[in-house]
Amino acid sequence: MKYCWKTKFFTHAFRLVSLTLLTFVLLAPAFSRTKTMKASADTGPKPSVRVTFENMGDELCYGTLLSKTPSTGPTRAWDGTEDGKPIFNGVKETVWRAFTEFKDEDGFYFLQWFRRADENKALNWTYYPPQTFKILLYYPDRATKSGAADNSAGGATRDSETTAASGAFCVSDVLERYAFHSYYFVNMAEIADNTSGNLIAAIPLPVTQNYDYSAEILGFFVRFIITLGVETLLALAFGLRTKRAFLTVLAANGVTQIALNLLLNVRLHFNNLYGVIPLYFFAELFVFVAEAALYCFILGKRKNGGENGSTDENGGKAAIVYSKKRLILYAFTANLISFCIGLPLAILLPAVF
Repeated sequence: MKYCWKTKFFTHAFRLVSLTLLTFVLLAPAFSRTKTMKASADTGPKPSVRVTFENMGDELCYGTLLSKTPSTGPTRAWDGTEDGKPIFNGVKETVWRAFTEFKDEDGFYFLQWFRRADENKALNWTYYPPQTFKILLYYPDRATKSGAADNSAGGATRDSETTAASGAFCVSDVLERYAFHSYYFVNMAEIADNTSGNLIAAIPLPVTQNYDYSAEILGFFVRFIITLGVETLLALAFGLRTKRAFLTVLAANGVTQIALNLLLNVRLHFNNLYGVIPLYFFAELFVFVAEAALYCFILGKRKNGGENGSTDENGGKAAIVYSKKRLILYAFTANLISFCIGLPLAILLPAVF
């Protein structure tokens, strides 16, 4: 029949789509367990806040992120009891007490997490950082311009038990995590008194967003090249070796891989890997259907009529025709392999989407 190939195409497509959906249904419990994995194995990428300081001297400096909420992940504000107090010795307890006694004007909480900021000129909270926060720096050995010795923005009190020396606090305005991995940049030169070198604590830390897109761009091209190369070689294995077939496969895979990677890149910018997997699966399913239809339309139809490789009425050779079954099977296999390759790449190179 004239339209028999259409019936066969949709029959094969229906079977493959059904098989794919069945596979997803069987894997769905694994997707749904990702939340419980946080409580048990706690695997997978975590959101992070990374702060880089420029023009920061070598003086001793500690940093933390004040949180709008009293807890996030395993960290929480001190409840005032001995049981809720971390075990610190010496200098660390002095710094902890100084942060604990800091009074933020907006009521933000110190979650008992702090790090040295002067060593690497950075402050990286990579395990469940607060969503809404302030950057707080503490200089134990410095004074504010006014010489204040209070425990608000400006100075730290001296504690009789820990003999904590008065120091200077500098705090930023309220910030929000804007991506799964949020990057910030602070120019410390803007809050220093050029005459005395003391900190002007009345000025909020000048913070700007500083997202590093280079890793995402590099990862995008890595995944694009690998998947495109694999799918092109697979086309040769399926016997799609004519120039027309090769260019069709190359163009189709190039366009769909670019679109797929852009979609997933945007999604992963705001989410973690596990949140992207279902979208990735259905996107690959859509790409499979689109590519299969395109291959059948272009490569499964004679350009000039006649038998494969025969001479047409104008003396030219008719284009080679491939069976719809082979083209659909190739599209399915190529996208299945692409999906299987993409997951390990996403784990090994999180920025690869």
